[in-house]
Amino acid sequence: MDSDQASANTDHVTIRELQRHTRDVLDRAVAEGQIYITKHGRTIARILPPDPAEEQINAAIAAGILDPRALTEAYTNGEVLERFAPATRSSAEGSLTDTVIELREAEGDR
Repeated sequence: MDSDQASANTDHVTIRELQRHTRDVLDRAVAEGQIYITKHGRTIARILPPDPAEEQINAAIAAGILDPRALTEAYTNGEVLERFAPATRSSAEGSLTDTVIELREAEGDR
């Protein structure tokens, strides 16, 4: 058994095996959780599969749903209310209570 085959039985992979079998090594990283890359028997790197939570955060940032600064900056309650103030309704639109009453009455007419 050569060194490439021997390393296939562990979570350690030589640079040579990574070069020759990149796809297989990446598939193993997904299945096993992580793979250590070694050079002359010394670990020099680690391959990790994507973190589902991190992927969701990145997707929310890409979609404009999440401001990446919110992940690194702490906000006080006042700053949150100031920055993300709820939409206000004009008095011409009436109160939310009046709107709910109107909707319930309209449902009763059905």
